[in-house]
Amino acid sequence: MTDKDIIYFSNTDSSPQEGGMARNYAFFLEMKKRGARIYNYTSLNSFYRILSSITSLFILLGFRNKKIVILQIVLLKYIFPFALFRFIWYRNFVKTVLSFISKRNMLYIEVNDLIYEQSVDLGIDVSPLAIIYQEFIFNQPNLHFIFASQLMGEYAVEKYGLKADSFQTIINGAPEIDLSTQCPIEIIDDNKVKYIYAGTLNAGREIKQFIEIFVENKNTTLILIGTEGEWISDLKYDNIHYLGGFPEKEALIIASKCDVGIIPYNEEKLYYNICYPTKNSFYVAAGLPILCTPLQETMRVFNQYPQIAFFEKIVNWSTFLKTTTKEDILIAKESVKNVKDKFFWKTLLNKMNLNS
Repeated sequence: MTDKDIIYFSNTDSSPQEGGMARNYAFFLEMKKRGARIYNYTSLNSFYRILSSITSLFILLGFRNKKIVILQIVLLKYIFPFALFRFIWYRNFVKTVLSFISKRNMLYIEVNDLIYEQSVDLGIDVSPLAIIYQEFIFNQPNLHFIFASQLMGEYAVEKYGLKADSFQTIINGAPEIDLSTQCPIEIIDDNKVKYIYAGTLNAGREIKQFIEIFVENKNTTLILIGTEGEWISDLKYDNIHYLGGFPEKEALIIASKCDVGIIPYNEEKLYYNICYPTKNSFYVAAGLPILCTPLQETMRVFNQYPQIAFFEKIVNWSTFLKTTTKEDILIAKESVKNVKDKFFWKTLLNKMNLNS
């Protein structure tokens, strides 16, 4: 069934390797399936972005009785340049434009991340403009939001005054694994429990700290896949293996050869608690239970499905690795088989409501 009234402003390519872009691509495919008119923005060229800002405004102002969905990244890179939100006159201009569009159409903003909170906890350059933007956007009347986690939406209600009935949640999902895909690399078969971490591997994400836990537990094998992890190969530990970065389709096949997916994020940081990491669903789609620190949004989702996740503080991981047997993992993997379809993008995006 198609809906010609949907207008989608997209930012995607055809082979995403990173969580945010994987979400954008999944939304792109869903909107295409629904018959949406799609405007896809990809270039980072300054002239292209300036031209896009002008042309996009004219396009948006011409719509009536449409369901318009705009990714936040598109909103801030290609329609309303983020840097200009420092000026009151510009925020007033944006407010007027959004008011005009939202009175004539249903306008949805897809929010993958809260920019300020994410930058603080990930140690990225923190821009005070992020607070200004978030206080502005979440207080615009007649806007609807699609958040990547329930707790992120609830936080926006509490922190920024967003109306509680103006958002819905579509957590990050994963594609269904294609078993016909050939595994691009041989996975060591050493009869140990194989744990896998899939994601960005820059040192700023506390990667080395959790690697050391596995180094001390020789009864396990740790496999790491993702970008920016070349430095791991220099560590030369017998039970630690960095395989490189792979397209999502191939990464799923690699993960399916392992036993447990891990999320080692610091449970004391706000953002890790209110976001829903894409890798959660990725692991389940690959047929794996997860070992995760006690992150609030992840627990909220996984507690609906017993025996598919182990939640332990990072200080207890070493004990967990020593005491958890392959038989324990096999029981959990059987439970995952019964619910993995709940985490597929096609299941999650089918719930997206663009009629209210």
